[in-house]
Amino acid sequence: MLRTDRSARRMLSADSLLMPRLRHSDSVVAWVAPKSNPDVEGHDAAREAFHEAGKPLDHRTARAELELAIRAADEQFRAVVTRLAAGHGATVR
Repeated sequence: MLRTDRSARRMLSADSLLMPRLRHSDSVVAWVAPKSNPDVEGHDAAREAFHEAGKPLDHRTARAELELAIRAADEQFRAVVTRLAAGHGATVR
């Protein structure tokens, strides 16, 4: 059976899609309180976490998972088209 877009999206892990966004949100919340007072305990750690979270994210894992999902869906599609074509006496390249 052919996978739909929805089922292909489910194949992607939640960690690769959501964790970077949550990590950034958490660092923003942790930085808001101590940012105006450098004498507050944890100021330096919160500032460092905030700046680290703002750096460009590594999307290689998510892209690799997406590529696998696309390839799997493409293989299934080609199998269905080939089977249907054979049933009607046609060939598929």
